[in-house]
Amino acid sequence: IIQGRLPQTVSWLEQNRADYERIYVFEEFDINQVGYKLFRLKRLDEAIQIFEFNMHLFPDAWNVYDSYAEILLELGELQKSKRMYQKSLELNPENENAQLKINEIDTLKY
Repeated sequence: IIQGRLPQTVSWLEQNRADYERIYVFEEFDINQVGYKLFRLKRLDEAIQIFEFNMHLFPDAWNVYDSYAEILLELGELQKSKRMYQKSLELNPENENAQLKINEIDTLKY
């Protein structure tokens, strides 16, 4: 990632998942933090790829969808953001933040 080779890194991880899972433990929270760091560094394409990769690794984790939705909202991608918040809410009906953000998006014109 640091060397700007995120697509190759993600591809390699996918191809070698069985091998690296015996050695490395990828946690949802840690991957999210990398995504937020890239976003703060304005490395937006890479941040998006990290969040998408996290959703791929943890498809049942409501927080990964909530985090991705937050970034999409910041980027002005309202419809996609809303879908991600809805997915987060589906996985965790008690996610008040997702409902608030959905309501906020609904007040905006897209």
